[in-house]
Amino acid sequence: MKYYLLDNPPGTNNKFNVGDDIQSLAAKRYLPKIDGWINKGRLSEYEGDTAKIISNGWFIHEPEYWPPSSDLLPLYISFHVNENVKNAMLNPIGMEHLRKYSPIGCRDFSTLNIMKENGIPAWFSGCLTLTLEREKYCTENTREGIYFVDVLYKMHSQKPDSLFGMVKHKIKKKDKSEVDRIRIIESIFSSSLLDNVQKITHSCAVGDNSREFRLMYADTVLRKYANAQLVVTSRIHCALPCLAFGTPVIFIDGGLNDKSERCRLDGLTDWFNTISITDNGEFSNNFDINTPISPNTPIQNKELHIEYANKLIEKCESFINNR
Repeated sequence: MKYYLLDNPPGTNNKFNVGDDIQSLAAKRYLPKIDGWINKGRLSEYEGDTAKIISNGWFIHEPEYWPPSSDLLPLYISFHVNENVKNAMLNPIGMEHLRKYSPIGCRDFSTLNIMKENGIPAWFSGCLTLTLEREKYCTENTREGIYFVDVLYKMHSQKPDSLFGMVKHKIKKKDKSEVDRIRIIESIFSSSLLDNVQKITHSCAVGDNSREFRLMYADTVLRKYANAQLVVTSRIHCALPCLAFGTPVIFIDGGLNDKSERCRLDGLTDWFNTISITDNGEFSNNFDINTPISPNTPIQNKELHIEYANKLIEKCESFINNR
């Protein structure tokens, strides 16, 4: 049997999303070998020996390449169908394909509802990144480093990784709404914490966007998360690995209002310590915390994800071992 992994080539302007490659690394641990990589957006083009592939992640930016080749044997788990493409994907041929490989493990409630509405057996799996192993990425016995990862990246017009600089009052553009949101962050987090923040972005545009570089960068980022004292993020594929690593994490839900954004989050943000910020500057939280949050504030993750992580492991191992 051949075993393939999904590849996530860069998109517009050669940008790539580190979260996509993190999801590939999460699937990689289950494969006994890697015989090759397949462009996730062009699965119908594969021709060759029958190959198993763990089909997790966001599907699919180019629905004309759906469904996948009949030479592929997919495990649909942590599967997301976005609202923007569901009608194009769920044509009669697409639905027949999904039924053949059902039940479909859905990453979010939105995808689960789409499957059920179309009579496709499905279950809520959560994300495969919940099964990442801390032992593989952890190098220290003690946790160090406070990271802001694309905090409120959808709520301001600056670069996705620039919020920290804006928090430090380096604001050149006098946009009142942006200033207000920065003040919210400053009211939630103490100056002693903000003074020690390190930035990471999942939205990258670099000269080298080869698969080797992307996977190396994703691996480096995961090592930072696995060893961090605290991570604050608006990226689910930062927050989910942090849950897997037991790293204290706070998810900042702000600006993710578009239907295509909300459907990605449905069912996942309940697992996080979440602070929700509205467009008019109000915020609420789903966990007990006194603000401002300082470097010494104890942050305890919820454990709602654990049963789903265990089932994900079981399903992936069964898929690989069942020859």
